[in-house]
Amino acid sequence: MLRYAVMSATFRVVFMGSPDYALPALEALHTQFPGCVVGVFSRPDQPKGRGQHLEATPIKIWALAHQIPVFTPTTKTDLHETLASLKPDLVIVIAYGMILPPQTVSQFYCVNAHGSILPQYRGASPVQAALLAGDTQTGVTLIRMNDKMDEGDILQLNRIEIGEDDHFAALFTRLSELSARAICAFIQSQWLPKTLSSQPQPLDGVSYCHKIKKADAELLPTESPLTHFRKIRAFSPAPGAFIQTEQGPVKILEASYSEAEGLHPITVQPPGKKSMPYRDYCLGHPKGLFHAS
Repeated sequence: MLRYAVMSATFRVVFMGSPDYALPALEALHTQFPGCVVGVFSRPDQPKGRGQHLEATPIKIWALAHQIPVFTPTTKTDLHETLASLKPDLVIVIAYGMILPPQTVSQFYCVNAHGSILPQYRGASPVQAALLAGDTQTGVTLIRMNDKMDEGDILQLNRIEIGEDDHFAALFTRLSELSARAICAFIQSQWLPKTLSSQPQPLDGVSYCHKIKKADAELLPTESPLTHFRKIRAFSPAPGAFIQTEQGPVKILEASYSEAEGLHPITVQPPGKKSMPYRDYCLGHPKGLFHAS
């Protein structure tokens, strides 16, 4: 758990987020600035599992457990009107899942924590994109939101190294915690003393990443071992990079790679089974997974 010193401040914050990724930031705001979070916006409950029962987002569950009002608007008009009724001084947005309408970002000071070094990897999957590209560095960029996707002026840039053994889950966690620290540091160093400063995003180096689809995680015979390794890192543990076999798709959750020795699976998950060491999988499948290549 991240720990912060409690700050004495009075201002009204609305937090917008949905998945686990946003939780450390909400928790940090609630802990470090007690009473300042006056409302939380999150995606509506979604049907899950075989029974299709409605399930709330992790952000909604946490906020309700801490007696913070939660709102789940389904339209941009509802979002804007509800937000206006709360009269926030500051709006923090992390992985919310709905694009804010132009009137919202123009009327309120909205700050987004994006998991890349902007303008690189604007869009929905910056963590996976960095791993797929084989980058050695990534980070969290705080921007003052405008009416275009991830194009707002930069308020703060925080960089971290990507380790050789980092996969999606590990890097996801580190960036999530970095987002929490960055938001609190921004409030302390810029928002509270009213020393706000920003700069436009560079025109060079703009790139975009799309929402991940299952097909993106397939290891294709035409791809190099290095590309396979990067996909395994980018999609571990979920959705899991996979290779098609006669028995169905086999996920490769962990692997090693070097130019000299190539790609070696370490942990795999056959269809309908739990994960297992690759050597155990090969006991029943002596040819392994890459014999065809």
